Order: sequence, then structure tokens, then C-alpha cells
Amino acid sequence: MSEAMRENTAPKNLKVLFTWDFLLICGAIISITLEPIFKSASALLFILFVLIVLFRHFGKTVLALGKYWYLLVLPFYCLMSIFWSLHPGDTFKYSLELIITLGFAIVIATRISVNDFLKILFYAFGIGVVCSILFGRSRLDGAWLGIFQSKNAFADFMANFSLLALAVALNPDNRKFLRILATIGALISVPMISLGQSFGVLVTIFPSIMVMLFVINLRRIPNTLKFFIIFAGLFFALLASLIYYGYANEINSALLKLGGKDTTLTGRTYLWEYGRTLIAQRPLLGTGYRAFWVVGNSDAEAIWDHFGIAGKSGFNFHNVYITNAVELGYIGLIMQIFIFYGAILQALYLAFKECKIEYAYMLGLLLYILSRSFIEAVFFYHFGLPSILIYSIFVYCNLKIFSRKAKVERMRPVLGQTRKKREIARADS
Repeated sequence: MSEAMRENTAPKNLKVLFTWDFLLICGAIISITLEPIFKSASALLFILFVLIVLFRHFGKTVLALGKYWYLLVLPFYCLMSIFWSLHPGDTFKYSLELIITLGFAIVIATRISVNDFLKILFYAFGIGVVCSILFGRSRLDGAWLGIFQSKNAFADFMANFSLLALAVALNPDNRKFLRILATIGALISVPMISLGQSFGVLVTIFPSIMVMLFVINLRRIPNTLKFFIIFAGLFFALLASLIYYGYANEINSALLKLGGKDTTLTGRTYLWEYGRTLIAQRPLLGTGYRAFWVVGNSDAEAIWDHFGIAGKSGFNFHNVYITNAVELGYIGLIMQIFIFYGAILQALYLAFKECKIEYAYMLGLLLYILSRSFIEAVFFYHFGLPSILIYSIFVYCNLKIFSRKAKVERMRPVLGQTRKKREIARADS
């Protein structure tokens, strides 16, 4: 009996859990999600699972990557940067890993459903939460680290889990036991974020949760009022952006003082100024992908020395746009903006059009990543889960939007005939 026949004849309630694609993708996601546990083996496990997924149905993989070839322009541009990279060896290595990572993200969206993917993410993050509770530790100042190396990493992990748990709990298609488990996870996630004592995560996660809850309740609102709410929301968002642009320093200082934090964002303002200077030196192409924070690079050495980073690793400009412009120039930055903001616009359209929890989750997550992008280097990185999520969401939304358009096109002749029959009947009467 063929594999397809075995899957089709499997009991309906067990079918999703035991498909090979589901299990292999689950293994890959768990590998990188639990990197603090697996350490150096994390990357090897991830690559192993990914290669099996890609080559298991090689024809489908080729079709998926061929259809979304434009999403692969960015990682291949990173690979091309070896020709002007300050450290071509590092650029070559990390670019290949980025190609594998983002190619895998595209394939995910063409192999399993959105709901299945959310379940996989929930399982992976859930394991991390349990491990953080059972085996976690805290800093001397009391900030909880869990299984991670920093309080910000733990708080960010819990923030992602809170969005996932909410999405799984509110999905009526999930089993009752899973929804109860997710509800418990959602309830404990916010107090655990507080244990991480990360003011930035606390400030940015609540708007995303509110957006998710708002979207799934939109179905009760008439379409005319819905469009008015969307228009008003966009207007006030634009107004808030203009106010922030004009008074950014004052607003940041007020918020940081309110949270009892350093008004220089723990040295981030120095990093941003330094980064802008570096961008001006190589505005179009940058230093090459992952070619800046390398031992021996005089500018990187100067920053490490300024902050007293003896290990000379695990550092960035704490801003997506500055970080990526330094490495890839404005050309690479424009590509990344197209993909990230393209995913946001598609998720926004589907969230308000469908009012379903999976699209509410996508929009909430992307808005959370957006808010973090100004103070952290979130994407696009090899073996980076945010990068996988952004690419997968882009493809999921794209598939849904174009399937809707195709359905409308198929129904148009039928609707036309129905309208014609009504006109004839009206004329006869």
C-alpha cells in the first residue's frame, strides 16, 4: 500500500498527528526552538530534519521553490555578497545556511496546514516553557532566565508562547484537551514574562494580544462599520507615527523613565549612531552578509572594546534596519522590507477579511516582531525562527489570497448566468 493510501485510510482523528511531514517539520522546529538545550547539536539536528523534508518529496519542493522564487532572491543576494564581503568565508557559510532556512520556510507552507503549523509551534514552545519551569534559573538580581542565557531571550520566548497559546486555545477546530492545555499556557505566560523583567517585551506584547482579540471579534461587526474601524485605525496609526517621528527622543525617555530603565537603552543609542556612520561608508552593498561582527574587524573590535565584551560574540546593533543595512546595504534592506511588510499587509487583509484566529495570530505576531525590530535585530538570520515564521506567513497568506481570487473567477460565469436568469424572469413578469 502506498504512503498516500495509508494516510488516506488512517483514522480521521489520528491522520494529522502521524503524517511524516508533520513529524519531520516538528522535529526541525523543536531543534532550533530548544537551542539552549541542544547547544551545538541544534543546528545539525535542524539541517538533518530539513534535508529529509526537502528531499522526501523533491518534486513538490522544486515546484514550491519555483513558484516563490522571488522570496529566494534575498538569500541568494546574501550569497552574492561574497564578492564584496570583508570576510567572504563567513559570508559563504552563513548564506548557504540562510538559503536552507528560508527555503524550508517556503516548503512548510506548501506541505502542512496553518493549523498544523501552529500546533507544531505550540508543542515546541510548550516543551521550552516546561523546561524553563523545571530546570530554569535566575540572575542575582532576581530576573528569571529559564533555560536561556539572558532575561530578554526568556521574556521574548514567553511572549511568543503567549500568542501561540491564545491562538490554539481559541481555535474551535482543535481538540478539547489541547485547547484546555493552551488556555493554561496563555494564563501563565504573562506572569512568566513579568519574571523576565524585560520592559521592552512587556510594552510590545500586549498590543499584539489586543489586536488578536479584536480581530476575532470583528465577525460580529457589519462590513460598513468594519471598514470605518480599519480606516480610523490606520489614520491614528499614521498620526501616532508622525508624532513619534517628531518627538522620538522625548517619548522614549519618558517611557524608559516610567519603566525605570536607562534612557540610552543600555547603550543602544551609541550603537545606532555608530551604525549610521558605517552605512554612510558603504550605502549600497554593505560589508557582506554576517561579515561585520567578526574578530579582526576594526570597527567591531572598537564597539566590543567600548562595551567591554571580552567574548567578542553575541552582539548586534539592536535594530533590524541598521543591522541589515550595515551588512547588505540599502539594496538588501529594501528586499527585506518588501518581504516583511508584504507579509504584514497580506496578514492584515486576511485578518479583517476572514476574522479567523489563525490570521489574527499571524497579524499579532508580525506586529510584535515589527515593534521589536526597532530595538532588536530580529530577522533575517540562518536558523532563526522569526525568519522562518515571516517567510511561512508570507506564503500561507499568499496561497489563501490567490485561492480566494481563483474561486471568485470560477464562480463568475455561474453568477453571471444566475443574474441573467433573474433579469429574464423579471422581464417576463
